[in-house]
Amino acid sequence: DKKIVTVKDGNNRIETGTDKFGSIIGDHSFIGVGAVINPGTVLSKKTIVFPLVSVSGSHLAPSTIK
Repeated sequence: DKKIVTVKDGNNRIETGTDKFGSIIGDHSFIGVGAVINPGTVLSKKTIVFPLVSVSGSHLAPSTIK
């Protein structure tokens, strides 16, 4: 949509200043095949994302996303 990408930090939104921004993925995380990680997504270390899941927002504690 060419809008400025924002990253969510709890209730705060942080503008990246760019219309293209990937995601931030912590060390030792696992992303299953076919999963979609939306722009501006933040995953902490040791996060597991199951296959075929769409993920957005901030996940600041190690978690499993199904």
